Amino acid sequence: MEVSGVGSERVLDLMKAVNGTQYITGFGAKNYLAHELFENAGIDVKYMNYDALPWPQHTPEFTPYVSALDLVANVAPENRKAHLNPKTNDWRSVI
Repeated sequence: MEVSGVGSERVLDLMKAVNGTQYITGFGAKNYLAHELFENAGIDVKYMNYDALPWPQHTPEFTPYVSALDLVANVAPENRKAHLNPKTNDWRSVI
């Protein structure tokens, strides 16, 4: 893809290049993402809801904000989906 720009404009151009209609991101983006640019382009911005259900780990307490590889390493493939929360929040509810 030949996409130029920086910051929010670059992400928006990437979305347009693939005809994207929804951009799902982490909470860190709330501090820099120009949400209105996406809205004006007809692209919905959603934030991940990180409410993961605990799974067995090799530590005494569950640590939810580790890499997804932790879930892959510690939970059988047929049981992984049960530990994920596929919900997102609209950007207005996060900011």
